[in-house]
Amino acid sequence: MWNLLRTKLKNEAIFEYASDPIVSKYHSWDPHQSLQDTHGFLSRYIEFLNKFQKLEFGIILKENDTLIGMCGFHDFSFTHSRCEIRYVLSAKYREKDLLTESVEALIEFGFTRMELNRIEARTRIEDIASQRVLKNVGMNEEGLLREQMFIKGQFTDFKLYSKLKREHHRPKYN
Repeated sequence: MWNLLRTKLKNEAIFEYASDPIVSKYHSWDPHQSLQDTHGFLSRYIEFLNKFQKLEFGIILKENDTLIGMCGFHDFSFTHSRCEIRYVLSAKYREKDLLTESVEALIEFGFTRMELNRIEARTRIEDIASQRVLKNVGMNEEGLLREQMFIKGQFTDFKLYSKLKREHHRPKYN
């Protein structure tokens, strides 16, 4: 019963932010229309997690244990000791610097626990807030990936950011 209840609460918490068009605006996915969309999303993610194709963490508010977003790793290359990060946060909490804190903790985990040498992130060129987060955590802009993905009916440009282990310093949020 506990697992079922916990799963239901996660579905509802994810649906709350994933159904918001503001949140999905710069992502490749459309806003969730129903809890079934969220359940399907979680089922696919569990498959990726089980195959170790992704590693995801919830972003939880400390004061009330509420799930308000997710961040994690994907596109692993263990041969080359690198991966890419992704993140999403409820629009209600964007002004609180929680995303910067979460991404900094994710990068710290990648360099110290996963022993990565390079962490990458891509962001759409229109997503100024995400670019600000990446710069705040010390990632360097490397260049433009022209028409790299076909998203929501159009080819989309991305900026590529990276950080190397030798450039990393302990986060200020510890």
